[in-house]
Amino acid sequence: MKKTPNINAESQDIAELQAMVKALMSEQKGWQEKEAQWQQERQSLIEQFKLALDRQLC
Repeated sequence: MKKTPNINAESQDIAELQAMVKALMSEQKGWQEKEAQWQQERQSLIEQFKLALDRQLC
């Protein structure tokens, strides 16, 4: 995990701050994509478990 840069408004120019915001937004998007993938895998496992239970009970 990346370390958040030290943000000191007095020593940062607008371009640096914009770059930091862009990097953080990109990182957030990556986490959101990973979370969505995890949710899909979780749902798939739940469905597989339900099917296995149904087969076992029949």
